[in-house]
Amino acid sequence: MSDDPVGALLERCCVQIRRGSGVGSGFFIAPNVVITCAHVLGKDAEQGSRVDVRPNGADWLVGVVSAIASHDEDDLAVIEVPFLAGIYPVLDEDDDAAFGDEILIFGYPKYTASGPQRSVPLPARYEGATGLTHVGNRILHKFQSGRVVGGFSGSPALNLMTGKVVGIVSETIDSRAEAGGWAIRASLVAVLFPDVAPSNRRNSRNDLWLQRIDERQDRRESRARRSPRLPLTRYLDRRVSNPEETDYLNPYARVVPLIGRQTERDGVREWLRSEQLTSIAVWIGPAGSGKTRLALEVIEDAIADGWSAGFLEGEQLQRFRQQNLGWTCPRKTFVVIDNAATHALLLRPWFGELADGPAPYSHLVARAPCGHRDGLVADGFSARLGI
Repeated sequence: MSDDPVGALLERCCVQIRRGSGVGSGFFIAPNVVITCAHVLGKDAEQGSRVDVRPNGADWLVGVVSAIASHDEDDLAVIEVPFLAGIYPVLDEDDDAAFGDEILIFGYPKYTASGPQRSVPLPARYEGATGLTHVGNRILHKFQSGRVVGGFSGSPALNLMTGKVVGIVSETIDSRAEAGGWAIRASLVAVLFPDVAPSNRRNSRNDLWLQRIDERQDRRESRARRSPRLPLTRYLDRRVSNPEETDYLNPYARVVPLIGRQTERDGVREWLRSEQLTSIAVWIGPAGSGKTRLALEVIEDAIADGWSAGFLEGEQLQRFRQQNLGWTCPRKTFVVIDNAATHALLLRPWFGELADGPAPYSHLVARAPCGHRDGLVADGFSARLGI
């Protein structure tokens, strides 16, 4: 039983699922409606397939798959179950999670398949949105800590900061360690199953749940009103004076002087001298083509020309967006964001804010591998491409 009042409510919504050799978790989002991961049901599952479902603390029931999304891309399924949980969670349809938010997961690891009838709580910490290339270009929520083993797929991930379910657990980082995992965004439920979402909104009106959401929203807004700071790093501490063999492959070590790329460096300097108050360039190229090394050099060039410049790391980007309300840069600022495609969920709304409001003399480079420009650049910007 969870000590958190909202966690205790969510626990009542959880179910264990089995079909064939597959075992997993799920949760009620509306009367008679359970959401889970499609892969829990097996690759042969389709609309109309029968599924065994056991609500928390109850007996096994027979459910029927009413809708299923692509296994490779969306990995979600809806099951109709003749059971009323009596209370239903608020789904986070706005992806309103911030770095460091405490997450509470409820699921049925495989070792409980014939054991306890109640779900097992798993505390974790939100790490941000990221893409997983081995399952396509999906944007998933990443969480850290907690050992995610077989059976947790389909579990609800509750954001204790907002009181909303932020995602549906889908994958583990390492089932042998407390490394965390990934969750499908709860906002996709409304996109993939538009007939189900209205029922969730109507039935998730519990007073205690809504009170917690209001309290957490007030706290978050208070924190966000503090003056935001944009932390940039130059990786000067990674320079190597007595290199080993592996250092020659590390762009941050800067063991070998940069030869060539003068055209690109001159192009960046010309771009920084442009009259645009805010602009964005997307550098696209395969791994090893020199994007990071070029960025290191042009950062130093920009600093020499009087700019505040550096990399905005993933963790710092999360923290910055968590506290950012209408950021404007106090001086000319040149920002480089590495592996930008993995942060698209954060970058696109930020780029939109920069396009709508004045942030004088801020230039950003979003560095991405080949084929990952889509979803990064907001309306109002024209991106400079290629490397």
